[in-house]
Amino acid sequence: MLKKIVLSSLLFLAPFANAQAISGLFKAYPSMKVYLQAQDTNYKYIFVDSTMSNKEGKFAFSYKPTNKDIYYVMVKDKKNTCGVILDKGKKVVVKAENANIPRTYVIENPDEENKVFRQYIYHNVELKNIKDSLMKFVAVRTSTESEIAKIFNKIYDEYSVKTKQMIKENPTLLANCIAAGTLDIKKDVPEIKLLIKNMQAYPYSSSAKTLCREMAKRIPLENGVVAPEINLPDVDGKAFSTKEWKGKMYAIMFWGSWCEHCRADMPNVVKLYNKYKDKGFEILSVAIDKDKAAWQNAIKEYNMTWKNVSDLKEWKSAPVEPYHITGTPYLILVDAEGKVVKADIHGREIEQKLIDLYGF
Repeated sequence: MLKKIVLSSLLFLAPFANAQAISGLFKAYPSMKVYLQAQDTNYKYIFVDSTMSNKEGKFAFSYKPTNKDIYYVMVKDKKNTCGVILDKGKKVVVKAENANIPRTYVIENPDEENKVFRQYIYHNVELKNIKDSLMKFVAVRTSTESEIAKIFNKIYDEYSVKTKQMIKENPTLLANCIAAGTLDIKKDVPEIKLLIKNMQAYPYSSSAKTLCREMAKRIPLENGVVAPEINLPDVDGKAFSTKEWKGKMYAIMFWGSWCEHCRADMPNVVKLYNKYKDKGFEILSVAIDKDKAAWQNAIKEYNMTWKNVSDLKEWKSAPVEPYHITGTPYLILVDAEGKVVKADIHGREIEQKLIDLYGF
């Protein structure tokens, strides 16, 4: 009996033993089209190969990768997916026992890249499942969103600690591309910078290129760099440039009329401005808005008597990318030489800087 089992295993592996980079067994998907896809640098899936699984759910692709990168095996509506890392000359075998491929798939005898990669995928799937489960309490109104957010954020932080430890133990793996999403852009800047540096080792990987581009955008501007020039129309439609404030210290505040946290912070910003405006201190509010009326009404409502500008293009607004803005409110303090004192700074930190400067 044992010999028959061994022989059966050999017969299963035989078709894959020659050239295929990736093969597998999806028991819940017999006689079905299976797709192999990658992602371009805009997160869009691109077709790589396809094949048919046999009546037992076994399949093999003929595609042979030329460089290391992340790929996705998909079935049915292309949403039931498992990710793997393929490399030139290496073979990967994936298996899933039931229809929930993302949660249950395994990579047979994985190399270090795929072993770590699978752990990251598992963490991401678990986080999504936990979040979905928690949101059910909101749906039936047994908990508020803020209560659920506190619970989820605590769990998320625990996963983030695990992720950082895994990156520390395996700093040069391409698999770390998947880990970046659980890092905190404010707290984990050293880890993110190291990740970007290490991904330079994969110049032909779309996944590495995407991570480097997107994470670099999110890292706060470094202290001492020249603040990118802002040229936008003000609330009256008049052109304004930060060049006009050469020699002045000022704060740039990215906000939105729709942003509840911005509205909650506004009284403190007004107080700060009124305290130091006679010393030449300025504030530039850049609205991430599209509704001109809502923008104008918020300015009046919150007595924002300083300079207000916007091109009303929301997140496509010209300064968003050069200032690495990913959320609001977002404050940057700029000195009289036009250099960044600190980005992603809190109002109380700005006040302390001004106290140190002006003595009150």
